[in-house]
Amino acid sequence: MKKIIAWVLFAVAVIVILAVNAWRTEKEAVVPAVKKPVVKIGAIFPMSGNWELMGSQMRDGVLMRLQEQKQKPGLFKYEVTMEDDGGEPKRKNMAYLKLVNTDKCDVILDDAGNLLAPLAARDKKLFLNLSWDEKAAADSCAFIHCTPAKPQARMIADVLSRMGIKRVAVMCMIQQGFMAMDREFTAYAPTVGIATQTIKFNPDEIDFRGHLLKFYDFKPDAYLLLTADPSFEIIIRRIRELDKQTVITAVEGFTYLDDISAYNGYFYVAGNQPTQEFESKFKAEMNRKALGTAGFSGVTYDMLDLVIYAYETAGAKLGCKPTTAEAAEVLRNLKDYPGAIGNLTMGPNRVIQSPAVLKYIENGKATPVTIEELKKKSGK
Repeated sequence: MKKIIAWVLFAVAVIVILAVNAWRTEKEAVVPAVKKPVVKIGAIFPMSGNWELMGSQMRDGVLMRLQEQKQKPGLFKYEVTMEDDGGEPKRKNMAYLKLVNTDKCDVILDDAGNLLAPLAARDKKLFLNLSWDEKAAADSCAFIHCTPAKPQARMIADVLSRMGIKRVAVMCMIQQGFMAMDREFTAYAPTVGIATQTIKFNPDEIDFRGHLLKFYDFKPDAYLLLTADPSFEIIIRRIRELDKQTVITAVEGFTYLDDISAYNGYFYVAGNQPTQEFESKFKAEMNRKALGTAGFSGVTYDMLDLVIYAYETAGAKLGCKPTTAEAAEVLRNLKDYPGAIGNLTMGPNRVIQSPAVLKYIENGKATPVTIEELKKKSGK
């Protein structure tokens, strides 16, 4: 009898457990788990064409930060959709319309900034870009994360002046960023004793002999190249055909090249210098063989990181997904934030403050140097 009672009690217990589990399953089916709000981010970079190297570095910076976020999630889920504009304005505009109208992105990350800034303002999107033209941050929700044209232009002018250069020929591509750099350089150069002459050319030009001949009477002591590859390297070859000794320098130019081993002894000015810590992390996480391949990855890593910081900070305060304006307010108050290119502080014009860096190419690598070190290396 005792065995029968024990079996009956066991059977009842099993039935109760099964019933409870069935009730829980039914309840969970009726009341699904709460999903995290999604922040949709669109990134438009030139991942093909003449600007492919720069665009691929920008892509890698975003992907690196996104991978880290997936390993350590926060209040919101972050989704990134990337579009390749090939460095073409028409494709950039089409990519933007897709990201906003089809993908319903809250945030837009862009390389150039000038073309899309008015559209992002109209559509009330949080907009981060790398423009040299401060007009790309005219809207209260637009931000530039790129060393501005003024400090870079002034640094290269100061360096050339200290080296005894008196006349500088400027070769400038007709593109908003490069033209902004030309304006800053040609305005400042006379204050340090440098005369300038600028020749502008279209992005699709490939033969620059005629342009260079226009400098014949000017007799430049140095050439400043404000362009990207392939025109960048073509112009250098054309100058060297005419003159083996004249100084050739650039703002950023060499940064756009995958291999700079042919340019040992050259110097240039750049911005957005990644920290050694970031370069080491980038090398490890993205499986890159050379530190120099980080390039523009640091600045786009920062851009996505700042978007996440803005939404997480505002979301924790508000208890819900913030609006674009609420996320932008966090960025407007940014100060001493640890970034991939160093501590980040927002300027009054919504341009994140970052210094210009003088670099010297040696043994196929570009290394930061002081003006005194450069003069010693170049024998000036």
